[in-house]
Amino acid sequence: MDNYNDYIIKVAEVVSNYDEYCGYRIKARVYPDDNQLTDSELPFAFPLLPKMVHILPKVGESVVILSSKMSEPSGQRYYIGPLIHQPQFMDFDEFSNSTPKTYTFNQYCP
Repeated sequence: MDNYNDYIIKVAEVVSNYDEYCGYRIKARVYPDDNQLTDSELPFAFPLLPKMVHILPKVGESVVILSSKMSEPSGQRYYIGPLIHQPQFMDFDEFSNSTPKTYTFNQYCP
């Protein structure tokens, strides 16, 4: 298996979607990179899609996190998501339900 820390694209679990500035920023936990951080210490991730086509992911859903630098996993983050793997889960697709089975670029599961 490749070195997990070489990836700049990882799947994460949304732990907060509250943004006091209404910018659709989220806090998402990347396993195992963020295991030592509390939810409040996680960096904000910014949406990559424009607001007119963006869907705010719910807490507990999966998103793709793009890091600006491989050497700084807690640096600037961007996200795409939520990741919905089947149409019947459009209202909510839990992180543990969608991530390990669907995406091959992130093999770590908590």
